[in-house]
Amino acid sequence: MPNVRQATLDIGRWSRKYFSGDVIGVTGSAGKTTTVAMLSHALQTQGEVAQTKGSANLPIGIAWNMASMSQKAITWVLEMAIGNMALNTQLVQPNVAIVTNIAAAHLEYHNTLDIVAIKKSRIFEGMKPGEVAIICRDIEQYELIAQKAKMHGLTIINYGEHTDSDIHLINYTPSTAQISIDGQIYTLKMCSIGKHMVLNAMAVLAVANYKSLDIYKVIYQLNNFTAIEGRGKVSKASFAGKQITVYNEAYNANPLSMKAALKAFSEVNVPAQNKLVILGDMLELGANSQQYHLDLAQDIKDTDFREIILVGDLVLELREVLKQLDKAVHHFKDKDSLAEHLPQIINDNDSVLIKASNGIGLEKLLTQKVTKHVLDKVSDR
Repeated sequence: MPNVRQATLDIGRWSRKYFSGDVIGVTGSAGKTTTVAMLSHALQTQGEVAQTKGSANLPIGIAWNMASMSQKAITWVLEMAIGNMALNTQLVQPNVAIVTNIAAAHLEYHNTLDIVAIKKSRIFEGMKPGEVAIICRDIEQYELIAQKAKMHGLTIINYGEHTDSDIHLINYTPSTAQISIDGQIYTLKMCSIGKHMVLNAMAVLAVANYKSLDIYKVIYQLNNFTAIEGRGKVSKASFAGKQITVYNEAYNANPLSMKAALKAFSEVNVPAQNKLVILGDMLELGANSQQYHLDLAQDIKDTDFREIILVGDLVLELREVLKQLDKAVHHFKDKDSLAEHLPQIINDNDSVLIKASNGIGLEKLLTQKVTKHVLDKVSDR
């Protein structure tokens, strides 16, 4: 083709034009990919569901995904990034749009949280009056986002801990969550850990309630949903001859998702002496980047663990703040420096949280080491 980009966009548009099912668009500063996966998992009891692959959430990725999705599916679920949202929503034309949250992410490009909210609200531009906007009521910029939805004549459903939420989180513990929907109380017992996972699940329940689905069947699906790699997946691994449990949150990071990961890890029922925390830099946070890192200090202090490892330049000052803790605090300039020393820090039966922006490269830190360890064992034979 003389113009591959244009051809890809055109094929995506053609595929969307002839799709007769529901299209759900998901945006937000954190939780997009998990919410997409949850929706796909929960709605599949109603029929075939197609979803975004590979977190391809910009125009070319969206068009490629739509061109690859089955026309026989009853629902498409598409992840939509803030970047070029006007074109994203022209392509997707969602019937239902979900805004999970607004956080200090990509501020290097979007300057303020209000601007982030306004740009993400452009998801509504590709929608028709009467279609549905599902918005987390806990967002500080909720009224701003809701106003944008109303300008497009959309029906608004909100969810969250806020007392005015349509889908209301009444009570949360690490093992259960009680949620009110239309005055009826439902209980979630998810195997995925953390309140942030429950909030993602509530967006799914908002969709289910809007579509008049069997809420109990959807809850059953949500309860057996397992987190995906890099976004909360929990897995057993063998590392340097030691058996460990990895809590992999290292696909990306911003202050909101970092705090959520630390809170969820604090709820893991494991002795503090068997907990190791590995945190890396959060990137693209703009002029206040250093302060966003320092602001993590209290969340870290509220998390019980044996040792903490900090990786990168931006967390260096955080190390000085954490030295007052009666715990070992390590700092390494990059992933490679950490990889060299990590076998001496990790203990047998450790539970290890890994969280950082993707550019720090921590996501495959342990899996790469596991592979090397396995290969070493094979070669020894």
